[in-house]
Amino acid sequence: MKTFAPSWALLGIRPPITQEVFDTAQQFGIQINPNYQGEYGEFAFSNSGCSPNENCAIFITRIPPNATKKEILDSIIEGKIFNFSRTSPDAVHDNAAAHVTFFERSAVDWLLQRAELVEGFRIKG
Repeated sequence: MKTFAPSWALLGIRPPITQEVFDTAQQFGIQINPNYQGEYGEFAFSNSGCSPNENCAIFITRIPPNATKKEILDSIIEGKIFNFSRTSPDAVHDNAAAHVTFFERSAVDWLLQRAELVEGFRIKG
């Protein structure tokens, strides 16, 4: 019987990047980001090769450094979110960033349209 194991993120621990993970990432052409707080795994690797019109993920930059996870998520109204990770500012980047994966591609398109054509995409912070 398999027991429940909380995710690394839930535990507040950065997952280790093993040699196996590093080698697999290279095979898929993925560059390991040392600031990434999520887990690199088979799911991420197998989905890395999807075509742009199938990609349900978006990387949002220039987020105010003090913006909370709740403020970021509250500002995204375009669709159901499958996965979310936030990257904090560091020595190179003054602002935060977020990687958001939606369940449907149309949510990405709607968010991009709002950011580019309508009122813009704003996160408090």
